Amino acid sequence: MLSKFYFGIEHEIPLLDLKNHFLDFTNLNINSLTKVVEKFPIYMEDYSFLKISRLGYKTKRLYIEGLEIFDQDGYLKKYHPKGFELRMPPCNDIDFLFKNLLNDFFYVRQELLKFKMRPTFISFNPFRKKVNIRISMNRYEKRFREIYRDRHTHKFTLLSFGPDLNIANDGFDDLDVINIVQKLNFYTPFIVPFSYSSPFYGGKLWHGLSVRTFLRSRLRPAVVGVVVSDKIFNKFADNLIVKKLILPKQKGLIEYKAFDVVQDIKIYKGLFALLLGIIMDTSLKGKSLWPDLKLIKLSSIYGFNDTFIYDGAFEVLVAAQKSLKSSKYKNYLKVLYNLLKERLNLAVILRNDFLKTKSINKTLAKFSQFIF
Repeated sequence: MLSKFYFGIEHEIPLLDLKNHFLDFTNLNINSLTKVVEKFPIYMEDYSFLKISRLGYKTKRLYIEGLEIFDQDGYLKKYHPKGFELRMPPCNDIDFLFKNLLNDFFYVRQELLKFKMRPTFISFNPFRKKVNIRISMNRYEKRFREIYRDRHTHKFTLLSFGPDLNIANDGFDDLDVINIVQKLNFYTPFIVPFSYSSPFYGGKLWHGLSVRTFLRSRLRPAVVGVVVSDKIFNKFADNLIVKKLILPKQKGLIEYKAFDVVQDIKIYKGLFALLLGIIMDTSLKGKSLWPDLKLIKLSSIYGFNDTFIYDGAFEVLVAAQKSLKSSKYKNYLKVLYNLLKERLNLAVILRNDFLKTKSINKTLAKFSQFIF
């Protein structure tokens, strides 16, 4: 059964300049970002899975991520960049997926240095609390919001950084997809603390571990499934947990969006193994359309320091381990067991470093490369 699964990742990349200043939609030079994308290679084999923007700026694995502002005829009027997104083609092996990601990431990092920029690992803009950008409600914008029902949350995404961990199996029908989405939603508060990496807010240390999770919990979906049927799509579209199939290779696709940015590749592999184990498991019975609001906020503040969250994470890990049986991915869960035992994540490491440096910028400057 494992041979039927495909894995992909879409990884957002926040940026610093070489003086360690955080770069965002207020000070990023879009011309420099464009030159980095232009230098990035084209992989012709990607086009069976890559969704290409109708406006032509998402044509490669690497593209500039940001907020689109349209005129009344639907043409791009303004683009507010927040960084990059690097999206990897699906493959049937997690190790090969991250080999590709690392190769492309290092290429991007070298190109960024030519423009006096570099990546960092943080999941929420550490200095800004809101986005003061006006979106005119012209005729195209109204139509756009009818099609993309989460458009009203798009300004928030300028502050948020995270990965999509994608798992697909073309043997899944629409009901399988919906059941998996609801199952992952239910257990999200217990599994997201493995990834927490947003302990700063408004230029200060936040009182929890993931301000991104705390703020996005009723704005953005944790999980989205791709469905074929119009009937199924229309039934769940208002809950923002479904997309319509566009490309054939999206059949049976689950996009998990709730994790924060992770620096350690071993942890990313562990998270993929955890999601796969939950999908394959038959013992966990919980289901919900969205993660429980009180529980996800509790989780975002305390993480594994809360006993209920800790116990829930352990239960899910055990279930995932059993469902993976003799798969090599079973061993990838060990790193998560260790994180749970130590009640550790990147947010804890960032907080501890900040208490020494007294500077968010100096702390972020230490986190600019993947650990692998």
